[in-house]
Amino acid sequence: MSISMCTNIPSLDHPPISPDIATTDPSMTESRTILDYILQLVYPLPVPSTPTTLAMLDNIFEVSKEDQIEKDPSSHSISHSIIPMRASESTLDYILRLVYPLPEPSIPTTLAMIGDILEASIEYKIEKITLKMKAALLTFADSDSVAVFAVACRLMLEDEANVAAATWKPELPELGIHCPYSRVPIDKCSRGYRSHCRNYDLFGRPITCGCHEGHGCTIPVVTPPQFSSTIEGMGFMKETERISAGSYFRLLRYFQTKEHPVTFCLPPPPACGPAEIVDHPSIHPPPGREIDADIILESRDGIKFPIHTLILSLASASEILDKLPSSDSAEGGLPIICLEEDATTLHTLIRLCYPFPEKGGIIDLEQLALARVAAVKYNIPQAVSLARELMARQIKQHPLQIYLLAKRHGWETDAEDATQECLNLDRDVFLKLYTPEMETSPAQVYYDLLKRLYEEWVARREAAA
Repeated sequence: MSISMCTNIPSLDHPPISPDIATTDPSMTESRTILDYILQLVYPLPVPSTPTTLAMLDNIFEVSKEDQIEKDPSSHSISHSIIPMRASESTLDYILRLVYPLPEPSIPTTLAMIGDILEASIEYKIEKITLKMKAALLTFADSDSVAVFAVACRLMLEDEANVAAATWKPELPELGIHCPYSRVPIDKCSRGYRSHCRNYDLFGRPITCGCHEGHGCTIPVVTPPQFSSTIEGMGFMKETERISAGSYFRLLRYFQTKEHPVTFCLPPPPACGPAEIVDHPSIHPPPGREIDADIILESRDGIKFPIHTLILSLASASEILDKLPSSDSAEGGLPIICLEEDATTLHTLIRLCYPFPEKGGIIDLEQLALARVAAVKYNIPQAVSLARELMARQIKQHPLQIYLLAKRHGWETDAEDATQECLNLDRDVFLKLYTPEMETSPAQVYYDLLKRLYEEWVARREAAA
């Protein structure tokens, strides 16, 4: 039995698998015709394979599960089974060469290719290839440590991320500043430029060095470096775009403080111990506002909220009221409207719809943001306005969190307001800010904010000079 590859792959140093390559496995000598399975690529391009080859991959492709295999509609003489694959053509070609009885291909010479093969081998649980690609990944640690760090964080490889972070040695700009007391460059003082000497301003403003307790010195004004020459600028590149802002933040903090985080790929566990069990939201109106309900709003997770249509009418929630069922589907005589939001979001949205909402009771920004999205979806202007007002009240305390939420949902005005609040913070204070929203925000968003703030801070300094 033979197999074939249907396309050429110019990036590889060997030709595609051809029909002349045949397996010598005795089990393949039966009179089955050419191909048995086709691995369907994301492009899509069909990559033929055989049961024996798939068997070499153990249970990776799970070809025995008929519900995961579809028949090839383009085949006339043979009914081929198609297994959808998310890997690219070149990635799958390389993996198949390692599992076919063929000479082993050479290790890829590009970090991007190694990352793609490593990602696929982890997804398909091919341990042999995973170990090989992990070793290949680390060969780039000295020359391209930030990119290796990004690949490792994207694939949740904590050990490799640690190696890359420890290897990263960016070339910081020589500012030519000396400490008169120690007579050595400020970046080699006892506290060190890399740890950001406590009283040393990176923009070169005259301050006390503090390198030696009790022996301060005045630092002359110098031109601040370009953002691309800062730690934040050098810590971001193309590969970093695919990791979270949280991982990018931890890399920067590690270099700035040399304090090793618990983990680079994921946030540290909560310091308060196991999370408390939270009950479902109450299905009753706020205290003191008891009102007879005439409908029930049901969340996607099955929690029911009795409410009167008058409340929704006063909030102009007509798009929700339009969903009233025409049938007699009801609970306790009340018709039920099923909505797509979860219980927490729906509960917050209902509270925002009340004529005299409990403004002080809704403090969770993530919760407010989701309720605001739902309010826009159902065209409830009162709830939209109130949610935005409640978020704005917290912008001074949580500017970074509101910025990330605003960018996630496309609220550019809110994002600009949050940016201005960030500018009011000392740069060193801002660089220490962390919020859980970083874990679900791309590093690009955080990088853009860092760059904008740096340029604004420098401009303000120059204007004040």
